[in-house]
Amino acid sequence: MELWVAARTDPELRDAMHPIDKALARRTSELFREMLGDQVTPDQPDLPLWLTVNLIRGLALDAMLGGDPVRRDQLLQEGRRSPSRPTAPSSGAAAPSAS
Repeated sequence: MELWVAARTDPELRDAMHPIDKALARRTSELFREMLGDQVTPDQPDLPLWLTVNLIRGLALDAMLGGDPVRRDQLLQEGRRSPSRPTAPSSGAAAPSAS
């Protein structure tokens, strides 16, 4: 996370991180699809992955900023209870691509 923040203002670091970040996203997506198997929906195959990734990133940022650990635990527990087949976003927004 700290490298991403630093890369925001460092073009050389951003250029170095971009291919690594893309490769990591692609491989993570492949592994996630393998793990979920039939639970992955054809119309939104990466939606559960990106929901999970963004939940974890948000919780990590909250911890870095000194947020309430009890609230983070509650959010993590809620994330675990959420359905494994979320519905498509109603706004028409697409989940980030791993390509």
